[in-house]
Amino acid sequence: MADLADAPSQDKNPATILTAAQAKQLFDVVREDRLYPLYICAVTLGLREGELLALTWDDVDFVNRRIRINKQLQYIPGQGLSVKRPKTKTSIRTLPLPDMTYQVLKDYQKPNGLIFSTGVGTYFSPRNILRHFHQTLKKMDLPIMPFHNLRHSCGRPFGRLVNASEDATRGQKRVFSPWRFSTPSGAGLVSFQGTRASCTG
Repeated sequence: MADLADAPSQDKNPATILTAAQAKQLFDVVREDRLYPLYICAVTLGLREGELLALTWDDVDFVNRRIRINKQLQYIPGQGLSVKRPKTKTSIRTLPLPDMTYQVLKDYQKPNGLIFSTGVGTYFSPRNILRHFHQTLKKMDLPIMPFHNLRHSCGRPFGRLVNASEDATRGQKRVFSPWRFSTPSGAGLVSFQGTRASCTG
C-alpha cells in the first residue's frame, strides 16, 4: 500500500522550497490554469498532496473561513486510488483560510464533489499533478523538485513586504492581507501575517 501523504519519492529534498518571489511567479504563471487553486492551497495551507486531492467542498466552511482536513488519497497497487482516514489523530485538523485562499476557493466554488477533480469528476492522478508541476517549473526556469516540497514553503516568516496586485477590472490596487513577502539577498520565503495557516511537519 502506497501512501501519497508520506511517499518517499515525493519528499527526497524538503530543503528545496520556493522563495517568496518564486511563489508569486508560480501563481502568476498558473493563474489561468484549472490547477491554480490547487497550487494556492498547497503553498498557503501547507497540505500534503494526498490531503489536497481528497478535499471535497463539504470540507470548506466559508462562513467561518475554515477548512477541515480529515482524509487523504492513497494509491493501492492492483486497486488504484482510494481515500482513507489519516494515520494519526493530529493529522485530522481544522485550518483557518488565509484571505487569498478563501477568495480563490470562493471564486472556484462548486455545489459539491471534489474540490480538485478531472473533467469527469474523478480524482486527479498524482503522477499527472507532478508532471504539470515539473512542466511549470521548467517554464519558470527553476530547479525540479517534488510537488510535496510546496508544503514546506508554508508559513516561513521573513519580513513584511506586502504583495500588491493590480485589479485590472476596477483599476484599483488589491492587497492580499495574509501574504507578506520579503527577499533578503533574493532568498525570501513565503510568510503569512494576520490570518495564518498552520503548517505541520
